[in-house]
Amino acid sequence: MEYKEILADIIKKSLKAGAEQAEAYLEENKELLIRVRKGEIEILKEAQARGLGIRLFAKKKLGFTYTSDFSLNALDELVKKTVFLAKNTSADDFNGLPEKIESSPETTDLRIYDSQLKNFPTQMKIDLAKRAEDAAFAADKRINNSDGAEYRDEEARIYLANSAGADLNFQRTYISLSCSPVAEKNGEKRSNYFWDAKSLLEELEPPEKIGRTATERTVRMLGSKKIDTQKVPIIFDPFTSSGFLAGLSYGVNGDLASKNSTFLAGRLDQKIGSELLNVWDDGSLPKGLGSRPFDGEGTLTQRKKVFDNGVLKTFLHNSYSARKMKTISTGNASRGYDSIPRISALNFYLENGQTDPEEIIRSVKKGFYVTDLAGFGMNIVSGDYSQMAEGLWIEDGVPTFPVSQVTIAGTILEMLNGIEMVGNDLTFRGSISAPTLKFSEMVVSGK
Repeated sequence: MEYKEILADIIKKSLKAGAEQAEAYLEENKELLIRVRKGEIEILKEAQARGLGIRLFAKKKLGFTYTSDFSLNALDELVKKTVFLAKNTSADDFNGLPEKIESSPETTDLRIYDSQLKNFPTQMKIDLAKRAEDAAFAADKRINNSDGAEYRDEEARIYLANSAGADLNFQRTYISLSCSPVAEKNGEKRSNYFWDAKSLLEELEPPEKIGRTATERTVRMLGSKKIDTQKVPIIFDPFTSSGFLAGLSYGVNGDLASKNSTFLAGRLDQKIGSELLNVWDDGSLPKGLGSRPFDGEGTLTQRKKVFDNGVLKTFLHNSYSARKMKTISTGNASRGYDSIPRISALNFYLENGQTDPEEIIRSVKKGFYVTDLAGFGMNIVSGDYSQMAEGLWIEDGVPTFPVSQVTIAGTILEMLNGIEMVGNDLTFRGSISAPTLKFSEMVVSGK
């Protein structure tokens, strides 16, 4: 039986057994992981998996189950179990399928599926990882070891059907390449990394560039120092600004907002940041790693501005949080076959600025250029921010020496209001991206 037929049969049997609304969600995945270290293959792993989740509603009660057993008897038993759960759990007035179902655009419009990936030989994928590591070693004689280089790809197909008429599916691919060299000088060792991830293989950064950049990021931290505790301007490079933006994406989660569990709750249409704060979430971005024609419950994805010149314009919603907050879904339901829909950003990014990163650095008389952050130091409920950081110390507009073992701290609102400059170096390397950012002032806690 074809997957579409399996889903249609589940919907039919669920309604017949007493469900008022029914949904079936199926995933099929194929993954490949290759890790090489010092020219030798350490890991070569290929895995395939598939699973199916059933979500049913009866009198505002939810039943959910999932399985990887697609036999007819197993699916029939799963339907019965899910109907039983839907009739015997607590009711919630906000439960239910999305109200609006539309036909879905083709995956080809989004360019998130690389049909040629399956024809790309495994040996050539191994060679990509080896070339990245070789380039890292060749770039600097202080690179004397390696934590390895990894190539990873994934091909997935998603099917969704429900009793409201949805009959949807799409394919996507994910390809990434990373390199982690180790440098040594005078007994001091440092490690760092660089990576890229894309939907299409042809869009991936050349392995030689990945290796060389990984080496640059590693050797520049040799000879790191601590600094005195002080308040100075802070610059986040695109890696760290993207990490900051990832934390901010939780702050605009509609479910958290409905529970007053984010510092942004109740601030819709209020100015909470600098006029340079312009953030989009776009599930329809061509070639975007977070792009998809529909979300985890069948709502079409869309492009929406989350922050407009510092004003919070929308939270991100699935159908549940949208009902709870008396609005409409933004198409941000996210799930796997083994989970009910939650909320997550799709392609969440800070709009590109007008200033060269070099000019941003030159604008700082004394400050800290942050290139790495450790831990998740953003408290979304309170809005407090504190993270371990390392990077380069700036004197008179010039990076002078590496800094490590320090903490930067403040509040997220202070940081958002303190955005003074935005770089013109936005690169989509993952589903959450941001250019270089300059914050007016933060506490750097050192020695």
